[in-house]
Amino acid sequence: MLVIPGLSSTTARGLDPLLARADVLEAAARLAGAAAKGACVAASCSATFVLAASGCLDGREATTTWWLAGAFARRFPAVDVRVERMVVECDGALTAGSAFAHADLMLALLARFAATSTL
Repeated sequence: MLVIPGLSSTTARGLDPLLARADVLEAAARLAGAAAKGACVAASCSATFVLAASGCLDGREATTTWWLAGAFARRFPAVDVRVERMVVECDGALTAGSAFAHADLMLALLARFAATSTL
């Protein structure tokens, strides 16, 4: 399971330079590789942009924070944005909105993995 931290940006304009950084591009490539090997990937708020940039959300439903939803949809047209939902799970990728969505995302991950755990 890989949980991507936020990018510390609250505006679409502020995300552009962050998404272009070498470390973020490398992280996106590594996420794609891990997901291709079956890893569960998760992100909330601005981190959903990194997950989408990796290609892991192409052809899937996802959510993001409501105030960045338009920019997300324009940047990643292959992703079906469901901004009305707090958490979206689709084929091993979990995304969440903003504010308390981080807590909702963690609860969704716990529920998903507790159900499959043999502890």
